[in-house]
Amino acid sequence: MLPNYWVLIAFVGIVIFGLWHWKRGNKQINELKGSGFTVNVDLNGAPQLLLDEQDKSLAVVKSESFDVFKLSDIAKAELLDDKKAQVNSNYRVAIYLANQSEPVARIRYESEWIAQDRLKTLQSYL
Repeated sequence: MLPNYWVLIAFVGIVIFGLWHWKRGNKQINELKGSGFTVNVDLNGAPQLLLDEQDKSLAVVKSESFDVFKLSDIAKAELLDDKKAQVNSNYRVAIYLANQSEPVARIRYESEWIAQDRLKTLQSYL
């Protein structure tokens, strides 16, 4: 019986952590909206990627903070993956600002198809 209790305790712990993380993310989105950002397009991902069509801005929302970039400041967005590594592929959309060789944000997605779809949507605004 003891192992079953540990599984239940672990499951409850994971659920509580997930809810806590979700609430923190929602708090950041509410703060972002309070600063005047209008969410027109939600590209999801981790961290969450949001677009404001009127202000022509892109927001990267993490559980503890958010960053806002003007679309005109973004030089490019591209798909990154870890296919060559000996792990499962890790698909990310990388966002680069002008004159920077490293991305300012890497947004993770569950699959290549979803990442490519979100990349195409993002590129249509750039």
